[in-house]
Amino acid sequence: MEREGVAAMIPGVRELSHWPWFQELMEGCRIPLVSSNLRIREGEAWKPVGERQLTVEHAGVRVGLIGVIDQETFDKASVPEGVEFELSDPKQAIEELAGELKPSCEVVAVMACMSDREAMRLAKHLSGVVDVVLGGHKSIASDWALSAGDVVVSRCGMSGQFFSTTRLILSPEGEIIDWGGRNYLLDARWPSDDEMQAEVEEVRVEAIRSQLPPSAGRASHPPSSSSVPPPAGGTYLGAETCRTCHSGPYHQWETTAHAHAFDPQADGGQLARLVTGFGRPEGYRSDRSEPDLRGVQCEACHGPGSEHTRGGGRTMKKDVCSPCHGEAGWDFAAAMEKVRH
Repeated sequence: MEREGVAAMIPGVRELSHWPWFQELMEGCRIPLVSSNLRIREGEAWKPVGERQLTVEHAGVRVGLIGVIDQETFDKASVPEGVEFELSDPKQAIEELAGELKPSCEVVAVMACMSDREAMRLAKHLSGVVDVVLGGHKSIASDWALSAGDVVVSRCGMSGQFFSTTRLILSPEGEIIDWGGRNYLLDARWPSDDEMQAEVEEVRVEAIRSQLPPSAGRASHPPSSSSVPPPAGGTYLGAETCRTCHSGPYHQWETTAHAHAFDPQADGGQLARLVTGFGRPEGYRSDRSEPDLRGVQCEACHGPGSEHTRGGGRTMKKDVCSPCHGEAGWDFAAAMEKVRH
C-alpha cells in the first residue's frame, strides 16, 4: 500500500479481529490510520484508534479525511481477549469533525466501513456537511460514481477487485461544480505486475507460516484439504464473496453435504472435517480467520475467486473431485447431478 501511494486507511473487521498483529504491522508503516468514532482502552484511559481526522493535499486541493465504522460492521469483528473498543455514533462524529475541517479544506471525504445500504443512508443525512463518501466493506461496486443529494458516493467493490476513481471539478473558490468517477473491474485486461506479484506471494507464504504451530507446520486440529492446488497467484475469497453475484448457486450449495463438510456431526460423524485451500496461500488457516473457509466451498471446486474475477476459472472435470472422491466405483456423472447449479 505504501508503494501504491495510499494516503490513509481505516481499520475494518479483519484489522480489529487481529488487533495485536495489526498494531505490530503498523509500527513501521508510514500510512496514517484514521478512525473517527472508535476508541481503545489503555489502562484506565480511552484513546483514539489512530487519527480522528486528517488533512492531505492532492493535486493542489486540501482534502479533509474522516474514517468511520458502523455498529453492524463492528459487531462482525472477533475482538481478541483483553482488547476493549468503544464505538460512538458515526453520524455525530462526522458532523463534529467536518465542522472543524471545512474552514481549511476544499473537500471533506468520509471513508465509510459499512454496507452499501448504510453508506448511502448516511450520505443522505450529510448533505451540506461532507462532499464525498467512499464505501468499503463488502461493497458491490457501482460502475459509475453515484450521488445522494449533493454528496458523491463511490462504492468501490471488495477484495481489491476494482480500481476506483472519483473525479471532482472545483471552481477557483473551491466549490465543486461537477463530478464523476468510474470503477474498473481488474480482470484479465489489466496485466499483473510481476515484481509486485512476487512480493505479494512472499507475504502470503510468510503470513501462513506465522499462524501455524512451529513444530508440525499444520493447523492445531489438522483438517483434510478439499481443494486441489490453485494456479499461481490465486487468492481464496470465501463463499460469502461468491454469494454477492451468484446467490442462486450459493443457496443451492447450502443444501448440499459440501456446505456442512466441516461439521463433525454431519453424515453421522463419519465425515472428515474438510476445508477450502488448506496449506495454500490465503487458504484455510484457522476457524476464526477471514475469509471463513470451513467446508467444501465454491472455490474448492471452481478455483480461487481472484482468478475468476480476472476472467479465469476452472471447468468442472473429474480430476477436480478426485483428491476427495478417488475411491473405486465413485460415479462422477451421478455425483455432479447432486451438486449441479
